[in-house]
Amino acid sequence: MLSFEQVRFSAVEIWGKASEEASVWHELHNVEVPAHTTQPIAPGRQQSWVKPPCDLVKCNIGCSWSARTSAVGSSWIIRDTRGNVLCHSRRRFTRIFSEAQAAMETFEWAVEAMLDLKFQRVILEFSNRVLHNLFNQGFPVLEFGAWLQKIHNSFLSFEISKISWVPVGCNSIALEISDSVIRDQRVQSYVAYQGPSWLHDRILSEASLST
Repeated sequence: MLSFEQVRFSAVEIWGKASEEASVWHELHNVEVPAHTTQPIAPGRQQSWVKPPCDLVKCNIGCSWSARTSAVGSSWIIRDTRGNVLCHSRRRFTRIFSEAQAAMETFEWAVEAMLDLKFQRVILEFSNRVLHNLFNQGFPVLEFGAWLQKIHNSFLSFEISKISWVPVGCNSIALEISDSVIRDQRVQSYVAYQGPSWLHDRILSEASLST
């Protein structure tokens, strides 16, 4: 597990400060769960969706970008420790001209939704490699520094938060929803309780198989 203090991108002081402030909060409240962390998944490890701990919810984020149409299908789905879907959402972004921009718009949208819906103890999982590289390897601060600062500020509003890159198999429901936006031209955005009916059986299967 890598804390943001160890992330090598140019805005390291942003996440270092976030880790410091989070650590102080946890000490004051006797909380041992680490906040604001990324967790790269080693090859051969986790390959299917895993339930979150009992005191957290998990938000899986999907992002599907079409270079041909410059459109992005974005989604998030929130599940509890029993695998029950609390709510989900999809959205279509337009005039998006790079995969990096698509991933950043989607991630920021999902984080804002978690805050708007008052989820305070959240694990955010995604499978986008560009976003993984942004958080773990870094890009020029002049290009992405303002966005990193904005995400940093948002994360300070959570009680406990953790972000993880996971393989596609661990994120298949969110990706199926985001893919459908591009594949089926589903342009209507919405937020809904529970999960999409057309993925009901797969959601139940993941919940029953998850440890």
